[in-house]
Amino acid sequence: VDFYADWCGPCNTLFPILEDVEMHYGEKLKVLRVNVERSEDLSRKYSIFSVPTMMLFNKGKQEWKVAGVRSKNEIIKVVNKTLGIVPEPNPKGEGMISKLMKGMGLKK
Repeated sequence: VDFYADWCGPCNTLFPILEDVEMHYGEKLKVLRVNVERSEDLSRKYSIFSVPTMMLFNKGKQEWKVAGVRSKNEIIKVVNKTLGIVPEPNPKGEGMISKLMKGMGLKK
């Protein structure tokens, strides 16, 4: 859950990151956005004092809560740990640049 406000610059920075995270997981993860000014009761219920604040729930239980912007990789690590997902290793040890070069027919 992404608690945000329309006027919040960091919230606007976080939004596309969370969209990427949601796409990364497909059906396994749903990102919900809660505008703190329109949902004051929810903000109080979950003690939201600053925006953006992210919360992760698994089977109805709150597993994680953090205020501020985090990177896609940081969020993915938390989600993987919470859902018990072990990331697939890269057997060839290829990074993104190596993959791009290989795809273009170039050698290192």
